[in-house]
Amino acid sequence: MNAPAKVVTAPQPWRHAMRLGLRISLAAGGGYLLTGLGCAVLAQALVLAGLLAPAHAVLLSTLLGFVLYTGLLLWAFHVQRLARLALQFAAAALLLASLRALLECCG
Repeated sequence: MNAPAKVVTAPQPWRHAMRLGLRISLAAGGGYLLTGLGCAVLAQALVLAGLLAPAHAVLLSTLLGFVLYTGLLLWAFHVQRLARLALQFAAAALLLASLRALLECCG
């Protein structure tokens, strides 16, 4: 007795295009948000620690932001599951926003 044949469905290119569009949007928007929060936290931390003057801290954190944004874009396309990526970006944003609020409160 033969096993029933598997039904092969035609590929749905719109699903792939939708996932890719969501990934690009999440990488660009989420990466921008995380980079902005990261730069703010770093600049505040450098000023509060007394390591740099405010203008130099902002300049340094902005320059490092270019590296951070590039890394976040690469990370967004490295993670296989889109839901996991969104969860990781949300957790990082929550952590950075909490650190920023804590540094703003203490400063």
